[in-house]
Amino acid sequence: MELDQAREVLLRLACGDALGRPVKFATASEIAAEHGRLDEMVGNGTWNQPAGTITDDTEQAL
Repeated sequence: MELDQAREVLLRLACGDALGRPVKFATASEIAAEHGRLDEMVGNGTWNQPAGTITDDTEQAL
């Protein structure tokens, strides 16, 4: 069971990281102006990457 829990934590980390990557370094008002409520994977953003791309934060955790 512990291995399954660890996998789940890493999966949730990666999903949250990929969701936030396109708006990294943006203020809340900038995010709201461009996306409204960001609740799906979007592409481009700070480093012009496709939707669902993780950052080095997830890579380091893995």
